[in-house]
Amino acid sequence: MKKSGIRRCAALAFLLALLLQTAAPAPARAAASGIYFVAANDDLLELTQETMPFWSGGQLYVSNAVFSGIYGRSLGVSCSPGVDTAVLYTLQNALFFDTSTNTTYDSRGNLYSQHAIRRGSYVFFPISLFTSFFGLTYSYLSTDYGPLIRIKSNAVVIADDDFFVDAASGSLQSRYNAYIRSQTPSQPTEPEDPADEETPTVYGGKRVYLIFSVTDRESTLPLLDTLADYGAQATFLLTEEEMEEDHDLLRRLVGAGHAVAVDCGGDPAGELERANEVLWEAAHTRTRLAWAAEYSAESVSAAGCCTVGYQLDYSRQSLTSSSRAQNLYTHLSGLSRTDVAVYLGDDGDNTAGLGRLLSLLEGLECRVLAYRETLSLQ
Repeated sequence: MKKSGIRRCAALAFLLALLLQTAAPAPARAAASGIYFVAANDDLLELTQETMPFWSGGQLYVSNAVFSGIYGRSLGVSCSPGVDTAVLYTLQNALFFDTSTNTTYDSRGNLYSQHAIRRGSYVFFPISLFTSFFGLTYSYLSTDYGPLIRIKSNAVVIADDDFFVDAASGSLQSRYNAYIRSQTPSQPTEPEDPADEETPTVYGGKRVYLIFSVTDRESTLPLLDTLADYGAQATFLLTEEEMEEDHDLLRRLVGAGHAVAVDCGGDPAGELERANEVLWEAAHTRTRLAWAAEYSAESVSAAGCCTVGYQLDYSRQSLTSSSRAQNLYTHLSGLSRTDVAVYLGDDGDNTAGLGRLLSLLEGLECRVLAYRETLSLQ
């Protein structure tokens, strides 16, 4: 039998089941108040309290979990949930959500009124904004176990929502039952309304962005250990070849929250595309950050990339000693601007003094962060 015939039969069976339900009372089930399911195309996400959608200010918000793993690959949209800025992106376009200032931009500089909401380690995005921006659609569906939010791209296989709900009924039931068992009396299933939460405090101190060129893993790993000791993130420049040679290092960088930028020696667009294939294979993420010294910012932007820039070039005065770290700290503390990016050159040249610099910056109450695409250095 052809697929279309199978689907027609299944649809008829589903309609018959609906008619039977109207003729007889539905079986009793536990109340599903406050429970929301999410599906990305044909995949039903796990049901957890931390990632459950919620409404705020008339907007429906969905967790960044929908853009991870197989779900993100299915929808064709990736997510980078940074410390201050979360990014949703494809190779062609991007949305930037600055959660420290509640502002939202796209890669062309357009401003949007909707903002993201951070809850714990997850970031929630307004579904109406990101679906329209990336050419996706979504449906709000009723099931026996609670509402189902289904996000679809043109890669969807089961396009009919009713047919999908029928096909997923077993998974809906098992996820619902597992979720109910996981809850205790002290863990209510009804999420708190973000409107009742305190307005987040906007950080007003200095933000420092340290940039290193990767030479080899033996030189980079000590820097990662030192950064972790101080809860700091940095930006690491790698060529396409370096990414290909060391997937473990890529996973370590991404997992620790550092930014990875492509060190381009040739065509930025071509190198970024190939490097992102490696980055996705190694760490299931992508980057639009490019270090292209031989190309203008305009040519990098035209290739769909974001240029990693800096204001202070300390590549010839790397942190080879505590005294050099003190010199850089003195320079940074004397600057009036809030955001300062520093290029420190090769990773191995900064092992001796990095800890001293981070210790001094702690006293200055600086945040040492990974480079973000919305960073303005003018």
